[in-house]
Amino acid sequence: MNERIRHLLRKVGLTEYEAEAYLLLLEKGALTAKQISYGAQIPYSKVYQILNSLEKKGWVEVARKRPSKYFPKSPETALMITRKALENEWMQVEAALIEDLSPLYEKLKTQEKYDIWILRGLTNIFPKFKEMIKKCRKEILIALPSVKEELLTELYPVLGSLSNGRLKMRFLVSSQIS
Repeated sequence: MNERIRHLLRKVGLTEYEAEAYLLLLEKGALTAKQISYGAQIPYSKVYQILNSLEKKGWVEVARKRPSKYFPKSPETALMITRKALENEWMQVEAALIEDLSPLYEKLKTQEKYDIWILRGLTNIFPKFKEMIKKCRKEILIALPSVKEELLTELYPVLGSLSNGRLKMRFLVSSQIS
């Protein structure tokens, strides 16, 4: 197997030995721990630890008989399980950080107020628009430099739906619409 696949497997959370064991199982089918140790060049003293980890991560199944045989799960199934585990972990980390850091940010916000924001790049503009619209009471003035017409046609409905008609919005746009 090529190095690119090994690298990608490591990126999704497998160790080098786990990746080697999984790739060997995909190549050969069901194998015993001893066969995996030999075929993937994993020290026999570590092979059970590696295979248990792969089972917990959802990459292999085990037929518990004498000797135990290990089967690879399909890449689609294994990746779906891994993605869900990573998403769950991300949501827990995100919730904890928001809970812990939001009070600090709110405290800072009361100290400093900005009336004018200069934002560059769509990835920065849309989240700030949403935040501003949610917090705005009466009116928003938005100045945009040269803008593509497609952006404006996408922007107006989004902003209108976010404000629910409760805000007065004014746009200052360059006459150079491309």
